[in-house]
Amino acid sequence: VLLPGLSVLERAVARVRLRSASHLHRRLAEGVDAEARLGLDRLVAVPEGERQSPLDRLRDGPFIQSGPEISRSLLRLGEVHSLVQELPKIDRIPPGKITALWKFASAARAQAVARLPEERRTATLLAFIHTLEASAADDVIDVFDAVSTAMFSEAAAAAKQARLGSLRDFDDAALKLRDMGIVVFDDATPDDQVRATIFELLGRDALLAAVERVGMLVEPQDETYFKELRKFHRKIRYVPALLAGLELDAAPAGRPLLDAVEYLRAVHADVKRPGPLPTAFAPADWLPQIKTGEGSIDLTGYRLCVLDGLRRGFRRRDIFPVRSIRYADPRKGLLTGAAWETARPM
Repeated sequence: VLLPGLSVLERAVARVRLRSASHLHRRLAEGVDAEARLGLDRLVAVPEGERQSPLDRLRDGPFIQSGPEISRSLLRLGEVHSLVQELPKIDRIPPGKITALWKFASAARAQAVARLPEERRTATLLAFIHTLEASAADDVIDVFDAVSTAMFSEAAAAAKQARLGSLRDFDDAALKLRDMGIVVFDDATPDDQVRATIFELLGRDALLAAVERVGMLVEPQDETYFKELRKFHRKIRYVPALLAGLELDAAPAGRPLLDAVEYLRAVHADVKRPGPLPTAFAPADWLPQIKTGEGSIDLTGYRLCVLDGLRRGFRRRDIFPVRSIRYADPRKGLLTGAAWETARPM
């Protein structure tokens, strides 16, 4: 058998790979109409008066950890959403092929993408936008997790510091109450003179001040924490945009939290609220912060409780974006029904 030379095999493999790539580009581009194609081409063109193309701008994810950066990330996600709505779905294409096109568009210069052949350029930008939609949602969650974790940690540290700062006054007041107790338990002091002896030794006004100081300083530690946490109400102004910008779904364990998110969305949109206030997701120590003494909702406390639940839910994947890469539904791809029953014994 006379085997072909290495160069012959290289050319044969190259032709097959080229035909395969052309077929992929054609399948992706065939569903894009003329108007959508023009919209994709505008991604690699630098608008007049600007210094970078929309492709370069959208590729820049969040780079600082702050509330305004969450708002900027949500604007970026909203812009990508508006682009995706005009484009066809690409679910029929293998994910690996889409990821390869996305990586090329994420790393290449906009001019290099603009110089690609029409079908390949359209396919590359289509894959990039669809994948960026999931990646941009992950970027929002990353920044939110960092900002919210810093906020809750700072509130806990401030509560601890406030507690330490009040210990000296608490000790002084406690010592006066101890001296009062010594007089009360002193058998040498007649019962009918205990009160007069205490006031003579300690002073009525000083003792009253000590009692008031102890009552003011001795409070549950959680109360101090929640007081410090409420001071950040200006830093959570991004909450309405966050809840409106992320399309969320939940596993069964996260369904009560998703109901709370839907309730807050209705509150922020000023529409009819869906039923009673959802509180099944809230831990017991949060419940006094959610409702006021009159039974009405404390919106600041409820927002903070939902934020705390979201932060924990994203980490546990109890709640997740519908389109995501790193925070996707962990049950995606699991076998169900007859396929699972067949594979279960193995």
